[in-house]
Amino acid sequence: MNHKKTMNWSLEVNPPTFDILGALIIAKTLDYEHVTFNYAHGLHSLKYSPEETWRRVHRMAIPLVELCGMTWDIQRGNQASPWRGSYEDVEVIYRENGSVHKLVADPTPLRDYVTLTLRNMPYQLHRNSGPVWLEIKAALEAMGERVIIVPDDISVKERLDLYCGAKMNMGPTTGPMALCHFSDAPYLTFRMVTEGDKRMEKFFNKGIFKVGSQFSFRGPRQAFVWEPDDYDTVIRHYSQMMQLHQMAA
Repeated sequence: MNHKKTMNWSLEVNPPTFDILGALIIAKTLDYEHVTFNYAHGLHSLKYSPEETWRRVHRMAIPLVELCGMTWDIQRGNQASPWRGSYEDVEVIYRENGSVHKLVADPTPLRDYVTLTLRNMPYQLHRNSGPVWLEIKAALEAMGERVIIVPDDISVKERLDLYCGAKMNMGPTTGPMALCHFSDAPYLTFRMVTEGDKRMEKFFNKGIFKVGSQFSFRGPRQAFVWEPDDYDTVIRHYSQMMQLHQMAA
């Protein structure tokens, strides 16, 4: 009989996105050891087909569980899935416990590079990355930086290793950037709320993690930027962050 402290995650209620990572960080902080993915009748279908759902479960959700050092199984059943993993939920756990679990990467042979993570999804199109990010890439390269646009087909483990070896990781708010938020990887995450998105503003402002907030457990090269991801804003924040880092070195 499995006596491990188990987190139940319903695949009927929750689509397989990086949103699970916040819940996993909380569970690991609270000494949970195992995750059971369960579904009784069908899978969450608002975003993905059943085939795509299972692909994302095995290529994204399960690897995230394993990165947290937890075991997993999949069961047919309708078990409660009360877990939430919003930024506010993680911040609350940190304040209550004085720490949160962080992902740990393996060393990468690459050195002295900057990554850009771009969003190009068929839903919530207003959150996708604009062509300005190619201009940003060119500007960074003109500064002498080696810039890597992170491929979409890279594995979760490879992505974490790449992020943690970088001098900086930048992009608009998108799921994979959570690997930076919950590790020691440096990051500047832009456009936390899309301009005019009152629904998301209301979501953030209803609790303690309001618009403009930062994680209390962030490192010196980690920051949410609650501004648009236009050219001037991105380059300004990058230059300021690098200058501060050089001064502290």
